[in-house]
Amino acid sequence: MLRLAFMASFFLVVAGLLTIGLASWFRTRALRHGATPQARDPPHTTSFSTSSATFLAALAGITAIAWGASSWAEHLIEAVPLVVVGTFIAVAGSVARVNGIGADEAGLAVRFARRAPFHPPWSALRELVPPASPLGGWRMTAVPGARCTLMPSDLFDHEELLETIVVRAVLQFDGGIWRKEPAATSGEGRMAPWISLGKR
Repeated sequence: MLRLAFMASFFLVVAGLLTIGLASWFRTRALRHGATPQARDPPHTTSFSTSSATFLAALAGITAIAWGASSWAEHLIEAVPLVVVGTFIAVAGSVARVNGIGADEAGLAVRFARRAPFHPPWSALRELVPPASPLGGWRMTAVPGARCTLMPSDLFDHEELLETIVVRAVLQFDGGIWRKEPAATSGEGRMAPWISLGKR
């Protein structure tokens, strides 16, 4: 009975992540497809703390561990991968949990729970890669090789931040990826399109 309860809890958390992912997938459809309806200036400053949805990844790992532990005596083959994978997800979801994001005219700042922030100037931000599925994240690359991924739960109800990243970093849509033009530097190059996502 306890095993079934933990199994149900795990799938309930995953369903929550999928729901958030689908909502973000819908809101960012235009940006993912490179639509360019209208250009305009983004806000000078954007700053927000992430929602409690960012705890869901770690919670999924914890419920997987509990499910595996409750299965240990009778379902060892099921229990071992659940505990191993659940531990990895719980630790990664806690250490790399995004707790705040800010953007101004100088650059982007992504603050994590227990790791150094991702804080590139716009001139150093080279790519923004859209997710391949609703459960995927938006991957950013900055020179010299720094990387950061924003998950749907990190951007929940703040998907318009992606527009600011595209415009401020002067990115152009190229083969499914937003990239900086070779000649573009901070304050130079073509103004990237502003894709109106809006709040839902």
